[in-house]
Order: sequence, then C-alpha cells, then structure tokens
Amino acid sequence: MTQRPSPTPRSTGRPVRVRLARVAHNCAILDADVAELCDGDGRWVTPVTDDAAIGGVLVTADPAGGYAIEVHLVALPVPLHALAVRLQTRIVDAVFELGLLGEVARVHVHVDGLATDPVGDDAA
Repeated sequence: MTQRPSPTPRSTGRPVRVRLARVAHNCAILDADVAELCDGDGRWVTPVTDDAAIGGVLVTADPAGGYAIEVHLVALPVPLHALAVRLQTRIVDAVFELGLLGEVARVHVHVDGLATDPVGDDAA
C-alpha cells in the first residue's frame, strides 16, 4: 500500500495564518477530484513573503475571532457538494492534527469552475 503524503506540513515557525493556508492548500491538491486551485487573479491568495503567496487559499482574520479559511478551486465533474464537504472535513482534521483547531473560525470551499478536459490532457 502506497502512503499518501501528509497534508499537514511540519512546523517551520511560520505565522499561524500561513500554516493554515499551507494545510488547506495541501488538502485540496491531494484530492483527485480537484483539477486545480484558483487564485482569482491574485484575490484569493495568502501571502507568505513579499514575493511569494499560496494561491487558491485565502486565510483572513474572522470578526468572531480566529481565522476564516477559503479554498477556491476548479473541480472535475463530480458531485460538488460531496467534494466540498470532504475537503472541509480533511482540512479540519489536518488542522486538528497540528493542534490549531482553536485558531479556525470557519472553512469554506468554493468551486469556481468545472474542468472540461481531463487533467493533463494537452489536446489542442
């Protein structure tokens, strides 16, 4: 049995917001039904440094406290509600593994598009 890579990155001393974004990003890209993440022309990113950002994941302070995690993606043609719930659950579980669940106010998964061609199909 092949072991999948862990969606929970090792602690690197990065800010909590960046660690949460990395976890959400990893959970999404490891899902076979996610074709790609969408950065919304730079609107849906979490800055890591001045020159780098995690695209497709927006982590912001929530007015109620903690952080709101938004994942924006393009999905393969699958039942979308089930995909969103599955990703929410994986993200919450991964955040729990890191001991950061108390930092999360909410997790939203937005399907911003559907892939019309199989991933990796270069047919023109």
